[in-house]
Amino acid sequence: MMDRPEPLGQPVQIRALEKSYGGTRVLQSLSLDIPAGCFCTLLGASGSGKSTILKLIAGFEAPDGGEILVHGQDLSRVPVHQRQIGMVFQNYALFPHMSVHENVAFGLRMRRVPRAERESRVGEALEMVGLKEFGHRYPRDLSGGQQQRVALARALVIRPRILLMDEPLGALDRGLRQGLQQQIRDIQQRLGMTTVFVTHDQEEALQMSDMIVLMRGGQIEQLGAPQEIYSQPKNHFVAAFLDDCNFMSLRNKNVAIRPQHLRVGSSAGVADHVMSGRVESVIFLGAYRRISLNVAGDTMTARLSSENMEEFIIGQDTPVGFMESDVMSLEEISGDFL
Repeated sequence: MMDRPEPLGQPVQIRALEKSYGGTRVLQSLSLDIPAGCFCTLLGASGSGKSTILKLIAGFEAPDGGEILVHGQDLSRVPVHQRQIGMVFQNYALFPHMSVHENVAFGLRMRRVPRAERESRVGEALEMVGLKEFGHRYPRDLSGGQQQRVALARALVIRPRILLMDEPLGALDRGLRQGLQQQIRDIQQRLGMTTVFVTHDQEEALQMSDMIVLMRGGQIEQLGAPQEIYSQPKNHFVAAFLDDCNFMSLRNKNVAIRPQHLRVGSSAGVADHVMSGRVESVIFLGAYRRISLNVAGDTMTARLSSENMEEFIIGQDTPVGFMESDVMSLEEISGDFL
């Protein structure tokens, strides 16, 4: 672990942030508090404003209005090279003509860090990401996952107040992505580093975050801890964006039920609410089966563990139920959902 002269985590406060491109508003009076040491994920579809927030924090672009404070300091008065912010991109952005060691050391050289300290910090950063013996290699000799770990080491070595990560794992295959998710999270927790992570991958956000900020159209739809935002979505958009959902009216209220909480067949007998359904399709997906059912003219989806051996046949009538504790109450629905 790097020997740091001061705690790594710095709180970030965003106040009434505004940004437009060519007359199109990308951020609309957005405010957000990120506690020191928090792993905060900005989640949303393309064009929701996630990456724009990172660019404004880093200083790559200037806001049209509002302010960004880091530990109480207004960043608008701080030049980009003095903000002490680490950045990791999806495309690695490594210098192909430089070795791994030289890539990681680059930011320290630009800051005129003495050679002895520079060598020590580069070694520590490479060890932290599991590449201590790779300093002499070049980016072309590395896998995609290794290149991204070099990019992470380069961001960490400058001892940033904040680490910004813009879709850093998007170009990797599933196996590499999962391994790096855990490694990034372990390093972040070990250092207590305030991290702002951008992704459109719901599963990635749920696995890695202390706080998820779900965005749409330059505004925050909901923010909270992963379990909270998943189990207590405010509205139809949040519920559907995070995972599959069944929507219905219950006691004149809009509610949602996750497919894994829908009981089908014999298991519906102990449910608090039971309806009659007809099986429309059964799809095997490894760890679970996805069953589509027609319930009073609407299609509902159940997700049953593959360990549940009960047989379901297309066209079969079957009870469908759910527990009261699994009902997620939503705000009134207005406008389009997605």
